[in-house]
Amino acid sequence: PSIFLEWATGVTLAEWIKSVHSTEISSPEPIDGRSTLICESKLKSITQVALNISEALSDIHDAGVTHNNLSPENIIIDETGEKDIVSVKIIGLGSASLLTDSGEMSSESRIDIRSLGSILFKMITGMCPFNEEGQSDGATFKSRNQLIILLTAKVPLALARLTLDLMEAKGSLRLFETA
Repeated sequence: PSIFLEWATGVTLAEWIKSVHSTEISSPEPIDGRSTLICESKLKSITQVALNISEALSDIHDAGVTHNNLSPENIIIDETGEKDIVSVKIIGLGSASLLTDSGEMSSESRIDIRSLGSILFKMITGMCPFNEEGQSDGATFKSRNQLIILLTAKVPLALARLTLDLMEAKGSLRLFETA
């Protein structure tokens, strides 16, 4: 089987995240050491990009392939189209593998789902969800309480729960690396 990918133009998700969080306006004195909620327009942008990434990942999985190396550096964001239209391309399929056909979510799919949750966490908070920045294989998340506090300080509880659920998909711990 062959997969043909079109040339992707735009910026990496890592660059997009930096730009989103560099324009963040926080209150002069954060409450309990936490920053304030994300403004509505920024939250809308983040959720739209996250939805587009999820749909692109679903398309890859529907084709019977897992990415195995999903990271902010392997996602291209192109905002040059129409207003409020963001194009997402997932690149870096060099370590991709074929999905098993057992009817269950494969461990390879779980890797992609956990990575998606980690990416969403970074999109929301601007921070790496791991104890040490740059960790990948075998990395451990910050404590669940830390993750909850960081997320609920920024977004509504439903989105915080979704992010944690994605991050906790059962399976292998091979997670994206951060720059």
